[in-house]
Amino acid sequence: GADGIFRHTRARLSPAPTSIEGDGSRCVLVVRRRLKSGESLALTLDVTPGEGELGPFPEANLEAVAESHRRWISDAPRIAAGPADAIVRRAQEDLRALLFPTEDGLYPAAGIPWYVVPFGRDALIIAFQSLPFYPQVAQGVLRHLARHQAKEYDPWRDAAPGKILHELRTGETTRLGLTPHAPYYGSIDATPLFIALLAEYYRWTGDLALIQELESNLQAALGWAAGPGDPDGDGLLEYRRESSRGLDNQGWKDASDSMSHASGQLLAAPIALVEAQGYLYDAYTGAALLYRALGDTRTAQQLESKAQTLRQRFWQHFWSEELGLYALALDYAKQPALVASSNPGHCLWSGMASTQHARRMAERLFAPDLWSGWGIRTLSANAPRYNPMSYHNGSVWPHDNALIAWGLKRYGCDQAANSIVSTLLQAAQTTPDLRLPELFCGFTRLAGTPPVPYPAACVPQGWDAGAVLLFLRTLLGLEVDAAQRLITLRPALPPQLPQLTIEGLPLGSASVTISAWRAGEETRFEVTGDVAVQLARPLV
Repeated sequence: GADGIFRHTRARLSPAPTSIEGDGSRCVLVVRRRLKSGESLALTLDVTPGEGELGPFPEANLEAVAESHRRWISDAPRIAAGPADAIVRRAQEDLRALLFPTEDGLYPAAGIPWYVVPFGRDALIIAFQSLPFYPQVAQGVLRHLARHQAKEYDPWRDAAPGKILHELRTGETTRLGLTPHAPYYGSIDATPLFIALLAEYYRWTGDLALIQELESNLQAALGWAAGPGDPDGDGLLEYRRESSRGLDNQGWKDASDSMSHASGQLLAAPIALVEAQGYLYDAYTGAALLYRALGDTRTAQQLESKAQTLRQRFWQHFWSEELGLYALALDYAKQPALVASSNPGHCLWSGMASTQHARRMAERLFAPDLWSGWGIRTLSANAPRYNPMSYHNGSVWPHDNALIAWGLKRYGCDQAANSIVSTLLQAAQTTPDLRLPELFCGFTRLAGTPPVPYPAACVPQGWDAGAVLLFLRTLLGLEVDAAQRLITLRPALPPQLPQLTIEGLPLGSASVTISAWRAGEETRFEVTGDVAVQLARPLV
């Protein structure tokens, strides 16, 4: 390579090929073997990439790998989901396949084949989705992101003190300085999501030691939100690309054409993205919880006050009666982008929405221009930039829908939440491998036909393996407080999934079993374990 590093890819076929053919640009391994009737032949191809000098061909211990996967399933809470059992098992296996080790613990790759590197936003959301079942993933993600938290300004990498990375790559172009991914920090939402996940981790585990370990990182992240993340000091998070090789859009919809006004005109930066404000509200309320646990009541009260001030300002500047939704974003002149999209649904997940707005949104998100029949589209079919085959302007993303469903459940919109969960489980059942893909096209659902695949979607994809696990939490309406050994829930199962049991769910040092089942049109439940139980109330 141009960076002076020798890289190689080695392949070995067993049994050995009869001949090797090729012209220098390709290599064909040929096996000729006469088989009797009913006889079979198994071929094993080992492909191993590497760096540095060639040594002996590395021996893959496939049985050890298989055993680690079996332990991943057996050591986790036991899930019995009836008709969805195979979908849940596939999601668990995919999540395990995407995990790679770091010096800080396990870390999930975003997806195969494009994103097998550490991402900030993706890993934080995956860790949130899987937290009730695999808290060790959240622990690894939090520690690794804290290790790489920005400490200085670097416009080339869109870095600022306290900011959480977007993406870390170590390949040839990064080493040569041709790309800024060493790491790159162009994400408006990874930093508040880091704070929010730290708080959610504490709710589920009561692990105060990790909070104390990462307290300085928490402080730095809050400092970024109040400083570089809010350059004009109006209390809202805003982004603008600084790097010549960075991202124009720095939310989860990071395609260059994903931020537009109702006219179709693209937004000019700096941009205040709708869901990022919700994540910041969640970060403030979560950080307040953490500081109370650390014994700093004064800081907790200050953060709670900031959260309420942000919430009121957000309602004032983002709500649109005409849309029945929050605006997609505010542009450089603080003008709202009044185009219907899925983004505002994340403000249900974060708790930013008012009760009145949440009820309106629960209806609006299922209007025909947004609801495809296979899920909520990323952009309204009435918008000028709508394209059902686009990446972010009309497609359907399962993880996006899963977060919205959890938000709807939190606000008491059980039927709407169940519609999303049931529909996406049906979508998984239409695939040969029972997987949800990264995304699929936003064409209107037709009877007897599956969702239209998006050709370049990652399969498997971390967000979507995590989405299946989040569905289970959504159906149960499950919230916890490990420090108080308290579970709150409000189960509501759809007809397609009449029974759900999770056995051995970790809650701090406790272990609980939750069973729910349909009895007529009602859902009944039972919780066993050394915990207190109460019915969840909708957010207000």
